[in-house]
Amino acid sequence: MIPVNIANDGTVKKADITKSWYNYTNKQWANVVLVTKDTREKHITEVGDTVIPSADILAYLVWIPRYSYAIPSGTGARAISIKFGYTKVAKENGTATGTSYLTHPGFTFGTNELNGLWVGKF
Repeated sequence: MIPVNIANDGTVKKADITKSWYNYTNKQWANVVLVTKDTREKHITEVGDTVIPSADILAYLVWIPRYSYAIPSGTGARAISIKFGYTKVAKENGTATGTSYLTHPGFTFGTNELNGLWVGKF
């Protein structure tokens, strides 16, 4: 997994993980790519902000952090409220309606509570 930033024009660059490369509050998602076996070592060792050619990329993934949500009551356009959390934060078992939050069940794997999961983007 190579951490990357993806520009609006689709350009993929290796992320400099010593700096802020994602920020969920600002809707900057944590992205990674899987690259070909032949180019893996090169992309692991290169510096941040280096372009990774699409020919080298096998898959794009994004980190979905654990979240709870609530859907406002009523009709018409309604903004869903989201709260990001971690397993250290108590699981919310509300109904997800009104102001009652529900931690999405996708973050429970058997008896294990997950902080998030990697999901294929494209």
